[in-house]
This record gives sequence, structure tokens and C-alpha cells, in this order.
Amino acid sequence: MTKIAVAILFMLLAMASGSLAKGNPNRGEQFISTNPDPDAVAGVWTVNSDLVIIRITRINGKRLRPALSSFSLAPGTYTLDAELALERGQNPFLTSSARISDFRFTVEAGHTYGLNHRYSEDRRAVGLVLEDLGTRQSCEYIDLPTSGSKFLDCTTRPD
Repeated sequence: MTKIAVAILFMLLAMASGSLAKGNPNRGEQFISTNPDPDAVAGVWTVNSDLVIIRITRINGKRLRPALSSFSLAPGTYTLDAELALERGQNPFLTSSARISDFRFTVEAGHTYGLNHRYSEDRRAVGLVLEDLGTRQSCEYIDLPTSGSKFLDCTTRPD
């Protein structure tokens, strides 16, 4: 077999076993979950407010391409890196962009979380905060026609 065929075969086997990029929960790795059951995973959504957009660039040191704004995780403790950027330069407190590294958080199965930014009291620094939005939440981003922005809208799923 050629090197390309061997590489393709390896990728297909890795994807079939669930061990490529997303991790294999049976081996104790914790990455983005592909479990479709919303009660078995935690949903994490970035909350884009004050015209600041949050993009997740790494989870547990694993680079995400493209950067994410929402994802599901198996229950556990994680670290993430994020980039915060101004939406069309509208926020006077954030001059252009900021990077946040090693933000540590814990999520529980069945919960939905909003990842938001917070300014320091003197508004010279910005950080992240994870807010538990509760259980049985169904979320989506809704476009605001007047500004072109998106905001997070969550509603409680029926039993």
C-alpha cells in the first residue's frame, strides 16, 4: 500500500474507534462529546454580550479548528483557552481583542452553561465566568436584524 492509503486507513480506523480528535471516553480522555443525549452531556454556549464575541480555541490543551462558540462535553473538569474580540469595534472598554488561557471549570451532565466575559472592577482587565443555566435547556443563537449581532436564547425543554 502507498503511504497515502496507509494514512487514510489509519484515519478511518481512528474515526471508527472514536479516538481521533474527540477522544475516547472509554480511555478516560475528555474532549468534545458526540453523545446525542442532552441529559448525558453538558452543553456550553458562549454568551456574546457588550458587543464582545468569545471563541473557544483550545480545550484541555487541544487546539480547536475552527474555534467554537458552542459544544457538548462529558461531565468533568476542563481547561480552555479563548479569544475575545470586539464586534465591529463597538466596545470602548476592550480595545481590540484579548486572550484568556487556562480557564478551569467543571460541568455536570444534563446542565447547560453560558460562558460569558466579565470586566475587573477598574475595567482594565477582562476574564471569563461560567454560569449554570440549569437543566433541560434548549439553546440557539438568534440574529438581531438591527445590529447583525447574535444573542443566546435558551428555553426549558418539556419533559
